Amino acid sequence: MNLNIGNAIQQLRHQHGVGQGELADALGISAQAVSKWETGKANPDLFLLPGLADYFGVSIDSLFGGAQDAQELPRKAAEQLEVNHQGWTELTRSDWTGAFLPNYGPYTPTEDQLHLFGDVRGKAVLEIGCGCGESLSWMKEQGAGELWGLDISGDRIAKAETLLADSD
Repeated sequence: MNLNIGNAIQQLRHQHGVGQGELADALGISAQAVSKWETGKANPDLFLLPGLADYFGVSIDSLFGGAQDAQELPRKAAEQLEVNHQGWTELTRSDWTGAFLPNYGPYTPTEDQLHLFGDVRGKAVLEIGCGCGESLSWMKEQGAGELWGLDISGDRIAKAETLLADSD
Protein backbone atom coordinates (compact mmCIF):
# COMPACT_ATOMS: atom_id res chain seq x y z
CA MET A 1 0.00 0.00 0.00
CA ASN A 2 1.41 3.37 -1.02
CA LEU A 3 0.69 5.96 1.66
CA ASN A 4 2.15 8.90 -0.31
CA ILE A 5 3.85 10.34 2.77
CA GLY A 6 6.81 11.41 0.65
CA ASN A 7 4.54 13.04 -1.92
CA ALA A 8 2.67 14.88 0.81
CA ILE A 9 5.90 16.15 2.36
CA GLN A 10 7.20 17.29 -1.02
CA GLN A 11 3.93 19.10 -1.83
CA LEU A 12 3.88 20.77 1.56
CA ARG A 13 7.50 21.84 1.20
CA HIS A 14 6.79 23.41 -2.18
CA GLN A 15 3.63 25.13 -0.93
CA HIS A 16 5.56 26.64 1.96
CA GLY A 17 8.68 27.44 -0.05
CA VAL A 18 10.87 25.27 2.15
CA GLY A 19 13.96 23.43 0.92
CA GLN A 20 14.88 19.89 1.92
CA GLY A 21 17.78 21.20 3.98
CA GLU A 22 15.61 23.69 5.86
CA LEU A 23 13.07 21.01 6.71
CA ALA A 24 15.83 18.62 7.72
CA ASP A 25 17.37 21.23 10.05
CA ALA A 26 14.01 21.91 11.67
CA LEU A 27 13.53 18.19 12.36
CA GLY A 28 17.13 17.49 13.35
CA ILE A 29 17.77 15.03 10.50
CA SER A 30 19.75 15.02 7.27
CA ALA A 31 18.59 16.47 3.96
CA GLN A 32 19.30 13.04 2.47
CA ALA A 33 16.62 11.55 4.73
CA VAL A 34 14.06 14.03 3.39
CA SER A 35 15.15 13.21 -0.16
CA LYS A 36 14.65 9.48 0.51
CA TRP A 37 11.13 10.13 1.81
CA GLU A 38 10.22 12.15 -1.24
CA THR A 39 11.57 9.56 -3.68
CA GLY A 40 9.78 6.74 -1.86
CA LYS A 41 13.01 5.00 -0.82
CA ALA A 42 12.17 5.44 2.88
CA ASN A 43 9.47 6.73 5.19
CA PRO A 44 9.89 9.02 8.18
CA ASP A 45 10.17 7.43 11.60
CA LEU A 46 6.88 7.53 13.47
CA PHE A 47 8.28 9.82 16.15
CA LEU A 48 8.93 12.48 13.46
CA LEU A 49 5.29 12.65 12.29
CA PRO A 50 4.06 15.07 15.00
CA GLY A 51 6.98 17.41 14.27
CA LEU A 52 6.32 17.25 10.53
CA ALA A 53 2.63 17.99 11.01
CA ASP A 54 3.35 20.88 13.39
CA TYR A 55 6.00 22.33 11.07
CA PHE A 56 3.52 22.58 8.20
CA GLY A 57 0.45 23.29 10.34
CA VAL A 58 -1.47 20.20 9.21
CA SER A 59 -2.84 17.07 10.88
CA ILE A 60 -0.79 13.89 11.01
CA ASP A 61 -3.59 12.19 9.05
CA SER A 62 -3.13 14.59 6.16
CA LEU A 63 0.46 13.41 5.74
CA PHE A 64 -0.90 10.01 4.73
CA GLY A 65 -3.32 11.37 2.15
CA GLY A 66 -1.28 14.09 0.52
CA ALA A 67 -1.01 17.83 1.00
CA GLN A 68 -4.10 18.40 -1.10
CA ASP A 69 -6.18 16.53 1.50
CA ALA A 70 -4.71 18.75 4.22
CA GLN A 71 -6.36 21.77 2.64
CA GLU A 72 -9.50 19.99 1.47
CA LEU A 73 -10.62 18.84 4.92
CA PRO A 74 -10.99 22.32 6.50
CA ARG A 75 -12.83 23.56 3.40
CA LYS A 76 -15.26 20.63 3.48
CA ALA A 77 -15.75 21.02 7.24
CA ALA A 78 -16.57 24.71 6.78
CA GLU A 79 -19.03 23.87 4.00
CA GLN A 80 -20.75 21.24 6.16
CA LEU A 81 -20.91 23.61 9.11
CA GLU A 82 -22.64 26.19 6.91
CA VAL A 83 -25.12 23.57 5.63
CA ASN A 84 -25.89 22.55 9.23
CA HIS A 85 -26.26 26.17 10.29
CA GLN A 86 -28.67 26.92 7.46
CA GLY A 87 -30.66 23.74 8.13
CA TRP A 88 -31.11 24.39 11.84
CA THR A 89 -31.96 28.03 11.20
CA GLU A 90 -34.62 26.92 8.69
CA LEU A 91 -36.04 24.41 11.19
CA THR A 92 -36.35 27.22 13.72
CA ARG A 93 -38.82 28.89 11.38
CA SER A 94 -40.90 25.69 11.03
CA ASP A 95 -43.32 23.91 13.35
CA TRP A 96 -40.86 21.06 14.08
CA THR A 97 -40.51 20.51 17.80
CA GLY A 98 -37.98 17.69 18.08
CA ALA A 99 -37.21 15.84 21.31
CA PHE A 100 -36.27 17.67 24.49
CA LEU A 101 -36.32 17.07 28.22
CA PRO A 102 -38.05 15.48 29.96
CA ASN A 103 -38.55 13.37 26.82
CA TYR A 104 -35.74 11.49 25.12
CA GLY A 105 -37.77 10.55 22.08
CA PRO A 106 -40.73 8.46 21.09
CA TYR A 107 -41.22 5.09 22.82
CA THR A 108 -38.63 5.82 25.53
CA PRO A 109 -38.97 6.42 29.24
CA THR A 110 -38.77 10.06 30.26
CA GLU A 111 -36.26 11.80 32.49
CA ASP A 112 -39.02 11.96 35.13
CA GLN A 113 -38.93 8.14 35.14
CA LEU A 114 -35.22 7.54 34.63
CA HIS A 115 -33.69 10.29 36.80
CA LEU A 116 -30.44 10.24 34.81
CA PHE A 117 -29.58 13.82 35.80
CA GLY A 118 -30.41 13.42 39.46
CA ASP A 119 -31.09 16.53 41.53
CA VAL A 120 -30.09 19.61 39.52
CA ARG A 121 -31.26 22.19 42.08
CA GLY A 122 -28.73 25.01 42.33
CA LYS A 123 -26.40 23.45 39.76
CA ALA A 124 -25.02 25.04 36.61
CA VAL A 125 -26.21 23.40 33.39
CA LEU A 126 -24.53 23.67 29.98
CA GLU A 127 -26.44 22.27 27.04
CA ILE A 128 -24.52 21.93 23.79
CA GLY A 129 -26.97 22.01 20.93
CA CYS A 130 -29.62 23.70 23.07
CA GLY A 131 -31.99 24.34 20.18
CA CYS A 132 -34.80 26.67 21.17
CA GLY A 133 -34.22 26.15 24.89
CA GLU A 134 -36.94 23.64 25.75
CA SER A 135 -34.61 21.35 27.73
CA LEU A 136 -33.04 24.35 29.45
CA SER A 137 -36.53 25.52 30.38
CA TRP A 138 -37.23 22.09 31.89
CA MET A 139 -33.95 22.31 33.84
CA LYS A 140 -35.05 25.73 35.11
CA GLU A 141 -38.32 24.19 36.30
CA GLN A 142 -36.27 21.58 38.18
CA GLY A 143 -34.42 24.36 40.03
CA ALA A 144 -31.12 24.55 38.13
CA GLY A 145 -29.22 27.57 39.38
CA GLU A 146 -27.42 28.62 36.23
CA LEU A 147 -28.33 27.87 32.62
CA TRP A 148 -25.99 27.98 29.63
CA GLY A 149 -26.78 26.99 26.06
CA LEU A 150 -24.79 26.73 22.84
CA ASP A 151 -26.21 26.18 19.40
CA ILE A 152 -25.08 26.41 15.79
CA SER A 153 -28.00 28.70 14.92
CA GLY A 154 -28.25 32.23 16.25
CA ASP A 155 -32.00 32.11 15.56
CA ARG A 156 -32.37 29.12 17.87
CA ILE A 157 -30.33 30.85 20.59
CA ALA A 158 -32.63 33.88 20.28
CA LYS A 159 -35.69 31.62 20.68
CA ALA A 160 -34.08 29.99 23.72
CA GLU A 161 -33.43 33.36 25.31
CA THR A 162 -37.04 34.38 24.69
CA LEU A 163 -38.41 31.12 26.08
CA LEU A 164 -36.31 31.39 29.23
CA ALA A 165 -37.14 35.08 29.73
CA ASP A 166 -40.86 34.34 29.33
CA SER A 167 -40.70 31.69 32.05
CA ASP A 168 -39.45 34.16 34.68
